Amino acid sequence: MKKKYYADEVTRILQNLNIGAALKAKKDYDCALKMYKRELSICKKTVGKGHASIASAQRNVGLIMQEKGATAR
Repeated sequence: MKKKYYADEVTRILQNLNIGAALKAKKDYDCALKMYKRELSICKKTVGKGHASIASAQRNVGLIMQEKGATAR
């Protein structure tokens, strides 16, 4: 049986995504990474593996990790 989208999970995903983007813009990469990892966790529980939302959330985590690596040099 496929997992269903629940309004509260979708709302939490969007909140974490928006907060993560704002923190990234402020170059607060540690906090942005935390928000994006939370987004990824919620996506995995809500939509399951293989969904496009998982790929998007993984991309967000990867971009922040890349940014952190670039600023550490």
